[in-house]
Amino acid sequence: MQAPTEIWQLIIQEAIEMLPLKNLYEARLVNVLFADEINARLPTSRRLEEDQELFAEWSRFPLKRQYMWNKIRLHAERPCMFSTLVYDVLLLPRLTNLNKDQQHNLIDKIIDAVIWGRKNAEQLFTAARYSFFLQWYLSVRRGDSAAREWEPPEVFLNLALAASAIQRGDHDELQELVDQGLQVDGYSSRVKMMPMDIACKIGNKQVMKTMVAAGCPLWYHNYIYTDILYNRTNALSVAVRSGNKEGMEGWIEMLSSDEEALASLSSALRVAVRLGRWDMVEMAERCYTENLQHLEAEWLTEATKSGQVDIVQHLLQERDLDATMTTPHCKKGLIYAALHDCPKARKAAVVKVLLEHGADPNRVYPPITQTPLQRAMEDGDVEIAKLLVESGANVNSVGNSSCITKQKAPLFLARTRSGLAPLVHFLVAHGANRHFRWKGKPFVVVTESTMIGHVEQALIELGWSAGTVRDTKIDYLVLRGGRSRGE
Repeated sequence: MQAPTEIWQLIIQEAIEMLPLKNLYEARLVNVLFADEINARLPTSRRLEEDQELFAEWSRFPLKRQYMWNKIRLHAERPCMFSTLVYDVLLLPRLTNLNKDQQHNLIDKIIDAVIWGRKNAEQLFTAARYSFFLQWYLSVRRGDSAAREWEPPEVFLNLALAASAIQRGDHDELQELVDQGLQVDGYSSRVKMMPMDIACKIGNKQVMKTMVAAGCPLWYHNYIYTDILYNRTNALSVAVRSGNKEGMEGWIEMLSSDEEALASLSSALRVAVRLGRWDMVEMAERCYTENLQHLEAEWLTEATKSGQVDIVQHLLQERDLDATMTTPHCKKGLIYAALHDCPKARKAAVVKVLLEHGADPNRVYPPITQTPLQRAMEDGDVEIAKLLVESGANVNSVGNSSCITKQKAPLFLARTRSGLAPLVHFLVAHGANRHFRWKGKPFVVVTESTMIGHVEQALIELGWSAGTVRDTKIDYLVLRGGRSRGE
């Protein structure tokens, strides 16, 4: 029997006060009734005023706009820093004659900006924090210089309107704000929001052109934790990381050809290569006024280090780059860069492409003292070790290190590294010298099955059970001083 709608509404109403927020988000997918009831009731629930779960989950809270509208409606009963800010803005002289529709539209734009802000949600929306806000407000009225961190409501409004215009792609409104004196790299310490940062992340082509024409800098202070601590951020790199190809295109079309601009673009394109966004690199080559061919070596290095196999293949094959090259930022060679820096899951594929396009598996570059094969053995990379040997790597080379611990032959490394036993036979089959000395003592590696069989029989005669010997699976022997050790 199907329960009446009223019963389900009561159940949902109780669930809103009890269930974790994550479960409530998922419950909206049950049907239209659940979605409508939760969307309508959750933003107005008193639990959100007291429950710390909301503030811990704020970045994933899907009903931010409804929640903030409810805070504004409850301002007289439970004021908070956010609602007070909104009413302070509405009291500005130039806004006193707005009708209800205009006020609603204005508040929606302010909410657009606050949603993108990084201010702690608990500070903005709880009544408990309101007393702190009042103390600050009174200190400003007294003229305390230390309390003048926050921008006036008028300045905040302009920044908020700019943030909203950027989000909506309204470059005409943004231009009006610029004409009225908007500081395009301005920052709101009230809600920790920066229109320029938003533009770099989601601004369309025309918005970005408007920002650049208004003097938007290539590097800006991106405030993270407080209004004092910040990092110097490359605007183009932010666009790349955000996948904002359209906005980046608008910026590059207006980019100058001076040294600072090229440095910013070069840095951003390295980021694009690391992320596998070759389409952004090609767009930059098409739109930028200067030739970027001199950056191709850096792109190949970055693609190698980050494991972008398709980009490595393209640069070596279509751009005819040299797989044995070095750059000022990568003096150790591309193979070693792949072995050292590339993600494990992509490492073998990158090394294979480099070897197929002429990379020398035996070359040891000056900053490095080990051969690529030694490094692969130390890392336990069986697949890469086989690739190097099959491509001509010297199985007996020990590099040019003066450190005795780095003079171990690949065969020695194979027998000392767990899981590399299969490589012993592989290296011997490819000419590895079985005889070597370590710390003054002679060693010889034995892989013949006949000799191994004799040793297994001797162990049985010494009292080992046949099952134990069989389970031990001796793959090879290392003879030292006339005695044998099974491995």
